[in-house]
Amino acid sequence: MIKNYLKIAFRNLLKNPVYSFINIFGLAVGIACCLLIMLFVQNEWSYDSFHSNSEQLYRAWVHEDYGDDEIYFNSVTPVILAQTLENNIPEVEMVTRRYVFTNLVKLPDQTEAISESVTMVDRAFLDMFDFKLLEGSAESVFNNPGSVLLTESMAGQFFGTENPLGEVISIRIGDIFENFTVTGIIQDPPPNSSIQYNFLIPFTNISK
Repeated sequence: MIKNYLKIAFRNLLKNPVYSFINIFGLAVGIACCLLIMLFVQNEWSYDSFHSNSEQLYRAWVHEDYGDDEIYFNSVTPVILAQTLENNIPEVEMVTRRYVFTNLVKLPDQTEAISESVTMVDRAFLDMFDFKLLEGSAESVFNNPGSVLLTESMAGQFFGTENPLGEVISIRIGDIFENFTVTGIIQDPPPNSSIQYNFLIPFTNISK
């Protein structure tokens, strides 16, 4: 029975090739679009879900109301907010600040520098997020304001296959280059992370 159905269907396909092509092509395009949309939605919902405590992580936003229907939401918050949250909200277990800027980075003995993204974070950053520290100790990597964590890709770009621990990177802070000692290597953030970084330095450098 099924064999007869297949024969009839095949004959109809050959009898109306243009009509058959349009239907099959349309069906294929429709299925492909559905799969792409499903993969896109799945990827969007997977953002930051790899953190073991993702349900306890929150990002602070500022609600700015200037009246006359001028209401804005801003992710740039005051530096003092971290301490304020810890001191006034008992449910807050840990807070980290994050400030990203783009500036020139180079090796101390080089004259040419490249423009890279540099991120200032608090020590709690390593405890709150599941970004794996590959080299160095989480307890001591930020003991010195002149410490820097490199991602695997940045370590390879600047130092090749050599062990970069103890090496020096020059980062322009303000108008001058300052030397930072490599105290650890951290894994590259996955694509589905809302937090991206190349260099991590202590937040205490914000005052410079």
